[in-house]
Amino acid sequence: MLDALQEYLFDLRGYIIIPNALEPDLGADLNSALDSIDFWADWEWKGWLRKGGSQISQIFEGGEPFEKLIDHPGYIDFVTRFVGGDPSSCIR
Repeated sequence: MLDALQEYLFDLRGYIIIPNALEPDLGADLNSALDSIDFWADWEWKGWLRKGGSQISQIFEGGEPFEKLIDHPGYIDFVTRFVGGDPSSCIR
């Protein structure tokens, strides 16, 4: 859950670091999945993934490990707080 220091740091920096937000096994699965993607030329589509420069759009389409990131319990409360979801909890 969010504490006062995290709220302050987010307000100050625009981001926070959440230690141990992901399980080590999930991190390893994500790295393995990224390694298995055949990176191609810039600004090109590969299935549902699009690479533009050093970014990959729609990475959740990259397979099951990425799908686990969509509403991961390690950070979903932070996303809901700072990005929105419950209007009563949004920063005003």
